[in-house]
Amino acid sequence: MCDMGSMQQRRTTRHRVEIPCELVTSDRDEPQLYWATDLSGHGLWLEGAQSLPLGEVVVACITPGIWWRRREIQVFAEVVRVSYGLRQGDSGPGAGLRFIDLTPSERWALRRWLHPRPLIAAMRRFPVAPKRPTHMPRASFGSPFSARVS
Repeated sequence: MCDMGSMQQRRTTRHRVEIPCELVTSDRDEPQLYWATDLSGHGLWLEGAQSLPLGEVVVACITPGIWWRRREIQVFAEVVRVSYGLRQGDSGPGAGLRFIDLTPSERWALRRWLHPRPLIAAMRRFPVAPKRPTHMPRASFGSPFSARVS
């Protein structure tokens, strides 16, 4: 069972993007092209990358695009989530990658570039249980048992 208090909170905001991302994996030396649709200073979401094994370390190469004045970002990343697109609300199959060795200057530049881009609202993985009343409601006066409860 998952304790909601122990779940990790997101460190940075996520932004909606459409950026080509090339991955080099342990079983393929040739880069594979995917589309990053969700990007933050700590990771990204790749559409259609559900074949990546959870926990695998890959090399991700991205160039954020227009107004990016630095070189291509080449970073080691770990596959931390794989989705087959079956849950309600999933945009489709894909994989979430967490950046491992992004330098502080690259992270800062990436976050500055992302700042004007549209935010993605955080979604809860687990529904929040409704609050239960802390006291029992008093019986109504019309009930034959109200005299016993009152």
